Amino acid sequence: MRTTPRPLDLLLLLGSILVALAGAELAARWLAPQWGARGIAAAGIMRHDPLLGWSQRPGSSGVFALEGFAVRLAINRHGLRDRDYPVERPPGTRRVLLLGDSFAWGYGVEHEETVDELVERRYPHLELINAAVAGYGNDQELLYLARRGLRWRPDAVMLFFHPNDFANNLSGEQYGYRKPVFRLRRGALELHGVPVPAPGLVERAASFVRYRTYVPRQLLLLLEGPPPPPPPPPAAPAAELAAALMVEMARHCREAGADFGVFLIPATDVELARRLAELAGRLDRHRIPWVDLAPVLAQANGPITLPHNNHWNARGHRLAAAALEGELRARGLLEPP
Repeated sequence: MRTTPRPLDLLLLLGSILVALAGAELAARWLAPQWGARGIAAAGIMRHDPLLGWSQRPGSSGVFALEGFAVRLAINRHGLRDRDYPVERPPGTRRVLLLGDSFAWGYGVEHEETVDELVERRYPHLELINAAVAGYGNDQELLYLARRGLRWRPDAVMLFFHPNDFANNLSGEQYGYRKPVFRLRRGALELHGVPVPAPGLVERAASFVRYRTYVPRQLLLLLEGPPPPPPPPPAAPAAELAAALMVEMARHCREAGADFGVFLIPATDVELARRLAELAGRLDRHRIPWVDLAPVLAQANGPITLPHNNHWNARGHRLAAAALEGELRARGLLEPP
């Protein structure tokens, strides 16, 4: 005769499963550390941001480790990977605001090796505030500049542009996060997706499994299968949209009495290199100064990227810092005010 399981039996079964899973998780953390999540998301410094999609959690810290490196991350009280600065600029100080993505942010290098730190430490009267954030596109950089960045009252704003920004600017989602996006309509920028909705319960649960567990993470990766192939090169309006975003940044800077300039990081893809040249031409037409980093980086006496990644290593940052220092000197921004 069939009997219906008693509630106590079901609780014992559930408890046994949970104990087994907990034991497997502990064993995996001890015996298979490679199963754990790695990368910036696993460092625990990012948070949802209704304006920008994501931003860095003020006062947070962690370790960012991938194959070939492990670096410390420390986020200041203003949500920047930089030392703390007072909002009010001290008398006798020059101030430059740096915008960009993971290249300017310092992906894979220590804070003291980043392009901004290398320049700033040479000039006691210079504050080079690094507002770059890993994964940001020019749309997020524009919004940060207009709504938050100009409170620093910088003498100049310098943007480091990487060709992957072409794709970032066209997408309303990046690296698993929703983000704002601008569309061009009859030559004018239209903002969409703000406020950026917070992740739902299912998304938060999936994020927890992906970045905070070992065994469930492996099961999730198995269910998801191999990652999709990289997307094709961005569509035709990519350079036009990027230029329009930079024109708007330049307008905000001009109205705030700050200089604006762009550093173009070279592309390794032929199609992206063509779009980068198109962007440079558009910047020329709008009289926005730009610096081509390709000749500077070509002077390296050794590798300028991380062993298993195309981001700059410490040598790459030193070369980019030399270019930044030269541009600031040409603008008279290295002399005390």
